[in-house]
Amino acid sequence: MERIIEENRRLHSLMEEKDKKISLLEFRIQQIMKDSVSKSEEQLRLQKENTTLLRALSNITAAKKQQQD
Repeated sequence: MERIIEENRRLHSLMEEKDKKISLLEFRIQQIMKDSVSKSEEQLRLQKENTTLLRALSNITAAKKQQQD
């Protein structure tokens, strides 16, 4: 009977350890998901900024070309 109790304790300890690892991994997944959303938002912002800068450059180039003509 004592062996059974000891084995149950060992198994319980292993389960607690696994539960802690699972919790840690879930936390890390949440962090990665937040980082991913943040990176996606930054990418969209930079794409809009690039588009704006390209338009401005195009307008400046066109204005200079008109001045030369």
